[in-house]
Amino acid sequence: MVTEPPDYDQRLCKDVPSAVLVATEQSSNGHLFCGTKNREHPVEFSEKRQEMANKGILPQREFAATQEVIRSAWGFAKEREESDEIGIGALLSSRLDTKEDNQTMNTDPSALYYTPGANHVHHWESIPWSLRNKSRSY
Repeated sequence: MVTEPPDYDQRLCKDVPSAVLVATEQSSNGHLFCGTKNREHPVEFSEKRQEMANKGILPQREFAATQEVIRSAWGFAKEREESDEIGIGALLSSRLDTKEDNQTMNTDPSALYYTPGANHVHHWESIPWSLRNKSRSY
């Protein structure tokens, strides 16, 4: 979207996106930034946060800088109307579903987003697109 933004006007299209996701070259690794300068270490969770991860509502791991960016975006999303059905978040990977970093595992693109108007506002889900490149690059 940075180099060639799509033409999208909700009034002209009956299909509404589930969410707007930010992604970087590091998304397949489960985070948006690289290197220790960005404090890319796993975040320690509260009991409530771990409970949500165990239910599959949030990933088992998150990285600090990525978490800060996503949570900041969610703060802005919360200010939108509660009827808003378009989520906001990040394109990451299913690598976050494990508590350890396994660079050799096959990962799927996964979305972590927040939808203000949803019954369950947090979403962590694999993206099951069928046109994905066989090399699993995204």
